[in-house]
Amino acid sequence: MDSKKAPSFLSEKYRQIAANYDSITADADFITFLDTSVEELTEQGKELFTSSFTEFGETFTTEYDLVALLHSDATRRIYESILQFRDRNDQKAYEQMIAAYGHVLMVQLAGLKQGKTEESLFSTDIALSLMFAIAYFPGDAPDVLRYLLFYLEQRQDLMQAKLYANRLGKPDLLPLAAFLAGEAGLDKAEAIQPYCSKPVEPAYAAAIDQLYATDEAVVNQWVDGIAAYHIANSQDDWTLPFNNITWQFFPVEIIALLVMRSRKGLNSSFISHPIVKPFLPYIAAHPAARPLLEHIRGRVKP
Repeated sequence: MDSKKAPSFLSEKYRQIAANYDSITADADFITFLDTSVEELTEQGKELFTSSFTEFGETFTTEYDLVALLHSDATRRIYESILQFRDRNDQKAYEQMIAAYGHVLMVQLAGLKQGKTEESLFSTDIALSLMFAIAYFPGDAPDVLRYLLFYLEQRQDLMQAKLYANRLGKPDLLPLAAFLAGEAGLDKAEAIQPYCSKPVEPAYAAAIDQLYATDEAVVNQWVDGIAAYHIANSQDDWTLPFNNITWQFFPVEIIALLVMRSRKGLNSSFISHPIVKPFLPYIAAHPAARPLLEHIRGRVKP
């Protein structure tokens, strides 16, 4: 898909996210359960939650551990913030959106604290979360890196399977996460490398090599390469880099690279790719204050 078709890609992601959000919020009892459970976590430190419903006279009960609960809650909050950004498209909406994305980091902090992996979080998701943390929540980045390494060690059977030799982020997201973690000065960033495959995806290798280039054409070229790769690999396939719609919509791997450029005082306002441009004016923003996020962090931080 070339850049001329990229606006339809974003429009489709907005449509899918709106449909997903409507589906979640249509169940008022589940939303109440999420809100009540998060309140019980922050106020009482509760870590096991039960949701029940009755159908045809029979009661069905589902248990959520802390990691699963926070993942469901984060997804709901991210969807809502994305739709607000769609409607307002200003810096305040962007700040609120990246604050909402901060909730997914709490899932990984909770997983690290409890020594658990979440079934619906894969190496790709955690690598993207690490890039996001480096860009917007640097205080959480060391723990997210620790969780990524924990996951990779726990799932060595999966990561080393020949069937997935060039999947699960090994030729793309993991090398980029290792690079960005190193640029951010995080300890043990190099420990990601044994899980990477070679050669690195060419678009990613170009970004790593030319991140701090001052030639606008060079920067646009590697941004376009990663953006095309992002679109091509945004599919409902858990082995691909962008299997989660929240990361399909928000090209955080590109955003994080541009944030690193901005920290070096380099201009990126000339970036022209349509899946990046909606976010470009706001990438230097800071997450909006969210007391709830701070309360959750206080409970789950390892």
